[in-house]
Amino acid sequence: MDIKQHNKDIKDKIAELSPMFPDDTVLVTSILNRERNSTPGRTVEVSVFQASKLTVENTHRLATPDEVEAYKAHCANEQKRIEQAELRRSNQRLRILK
Repeated sequence: MDIKQHNKDIKDKIAELSPMFPDDTVLVTSILNRERNSTPGRTVEVSVFQASKLTVENTHRLATPDEVEAYKAHCANEQKRIEQAELRRSNQRLRILK
């Protein structure tokens, strides 16, 4: 692969994605790529630059609306779980102090 062409492709992809994601946050989902040993189906939140690099290298694609909703629901559930764990931990300290 020609490194100059690779870098140009990434810059072109950045120019394409930047107007779509002005907050510089993009959700991408991994696809099967045996050369890069990527696991398909994992949705992650990345910057426009990182999303451009991942899509040009064919390890990820932009997440579908369903994948975005599932990712947001997962994050909300994780946040709730963490808050509940912290609350339980703080309640335990209060019991010990009594």
